[in-house]
Formats: sequence, C-alpha cells, structure tokens
Amino acid sequence: MTEDAVDYRSLMAVAMRDGRDFPPLILTGNRRWSRANPGVVGRLIEALDALLTADAPITGEYWLE
Repeated sequence: MTEDAVDYRSLMAVAMRDGRDFPPLILTGNRRWSRANPGVVGRLIEALDALLTADAPITGEYWLE
C-alpha cells in the first residue's frame, strides 16, 4: 500500500513489460488518508480489512476508498 502512485505505477509497468509478476498495488490519496489526521489509522485499517476479506480478488491497482 502506498500513496506514491507515480513511482509504483512506473515499477509495475516495467515489470509487466519484462514479463515479470508484480503484486497488486493498493493506492491511497493524501486527501482521503491524510497522515496528519489522528483518526486516519483506524479508518485505514477498517478499509484494508474490508478490502482483504472481500470475495473479489485484488489485481493490478486498486484505489482505497
């Protein structure tokens, strides 16, 4: 999980171009998940738990809402 979408998308593109596996990217944005907000950690854990326990597989990139 990262909010550094630009760099990690570039790494993912290179890996895919070279035929290598790359783990799914779980991306966050600073507006929604601001580290300056003391309540964000609990909400982030709940959102990750919901994502990871859902029946749908995570592939490619996923923006955490």
